[in-house]
Amino acid sequence: MFPRKKLAARFLIILLFFLVGFLFLHKLNVFHYLYSVSNPIDSKLLICEGWLPEEYYSAVKDEFISGNYSMLLFTGGSIEESVGLYENGRIILKNLNFIPHGENILDLNLTGSFAWNEYRKARFLLSDSLLGEYEIGENQNMHFRVYPNSLDSLVIEFNNDAIEGENDRNLFLNSLSLNGSEIDLFSPDVFLQLFSYDTYYATNYKSTAERAYRMLNHSGIAEAKMAYVVARKKGISKTYNIALAAVDWMEANDYSSANIITASYHSKRTYKSFSKAGKDSDFGIVSISVPSNKYRLLKEITGCFLLSLSPGFILEL
Repeated sequence: MFPRKKLAARFLIILLFFLVGFLFLHKLNVFHYLYSVSNPIDSKLLICEGWLPEEYYSAVKDEFISGNYSMLLFTGGSIEESVGLYENGRIILKNLNFIPHGENILDLNLTGSFAWNEYRKARFLLSDSLLGEYEIGENQNMHFRVYPNSLDSLVIEFNNDAIEGENDRNLFLNSLSLNGSEIDLFSPDVFLQLFSYDTYYATNYKSTAERAYRMLNHSGIAEAKMAYVVARKKGISKTYNIALAAVDWMEANDYSSANIITASYHSKRTYKSFSKAGKDSDFGIVSISVPSNKYRLLKEITGCFLLSLSPGFILEL
């Protein structure tokens, strides 16, 4: 066997041992305990990572109240300009009087998330006339020929909402254009309606931080006790760049310490990111027990490894 082939064979054997070891340790839940930390400190500021699934916001509210904090800061990354439904409901485009009579070409781009082996299903209606019913995957384009009149409305309707652990079946409308001209999804003519009538589950927010802020305000926390910040950019490490934005806010508002509440499997990476971004500040971690999987844990291990080896300016790239 040639030396190169020997090296390749050894590399494959080492990689195989690593993968087998990783799967074995994951089965024993070792990585979850290694990368889950909870060490709160005495502070008046609680920081919440805005990407947390909404079913854990009650734990955030409980911590804020029981910990006697004076301020709750939400952090997050920007969301592509889309409107989203997190429960069964409708996205309705009203007042179609601007649409010319005759044939019109309607183009939509949507994203449906996955749970229980099924994507979000959506029905498309022009007023009461069904245009079609489809399963919506990621970044899916839809194309319709329509013949509306001024009294019509375009309706996107769905009713197969479901949650499976981390998987939450939701629907997002990313873009909508008519005859090649894009329609503003944030105009007053775009109306979101939920069958449950809890309108905070229907969002056209531009960041995960703002979405979390609105949901906790809906749950009863006063706006005067909350704020949110959005990362300037994603960079190699999104968590690190979000931490930079939070540290800037802390400095501007005279906070030198904070507890960060986040998912258990993400807590070590969060702590390392904030400690690296705010070297002159003190941080504690409040960990919420959230189920994970081997792919998510592998991502956390990789993220912590990058944080340990990379200087800050590299992580911002």
